[in-house]
Amino acid sequence: MNYFSYFNLPLKFNIKKKKIRKKYYSLQKKYHPDFYNNCSLKKKKKILKKSIYINKIYKTLKNPIKRIQYILKLYGYDLKLISKHNRLNKNFLNKQFKYYEKLEKIKFNKNKKIKIKKFYKKIKIKLKKYKQKIEIELNKKSWKQSFYIFKKLFFLYRFKKNIKKLF
Repeated sequence: MNYFSYFNLPLKFNIKKKKIRKKYYSLQKKYHPDFYNNCSLKKKKKILKKSIYINKIYKTLKNPIKRIQYILKLYGYDLKLISKHNRLNKNFLNKQFKYYEKLEKIKFNKNKKIKIKKFYKKIKIKLKKYKQKIEIELNKKSWKQSFYIFKKLFFLYRFKKNIKKLF
């Protein structure tokens, strides 16, 4: 059973976090180990496993990047097996280098705080654009195209985290 089915949610990218959280709390009320203190050790272990699994699902579904990654994995596009699908547009590879070059230049600029924040906003806008693109491709069930977009999205997501550390 996949994560979406387990949480009784549609298998799609755009799911409201509130809906995911509500299902998570509902399942944890039912399967939290603290409610099974007076049970046998065997039952406690079974409930603990279920609770851990529910937590794992929640962490995956609440995070849009992990959710996309999980959807793609269900259809054979696993980021861990990236060499199987290792085509990345040369233009985007050049963009990656340019992003890092720009960040390095900013680090040594007099007004670096302002410039870093401005650059951070620019990356956030690009991330939003790629999220919109991938949502369209996922809805069309265009897995290969979704995967290529996801690799770009994943890079920008990590890059944004690196920029944020500089604040």
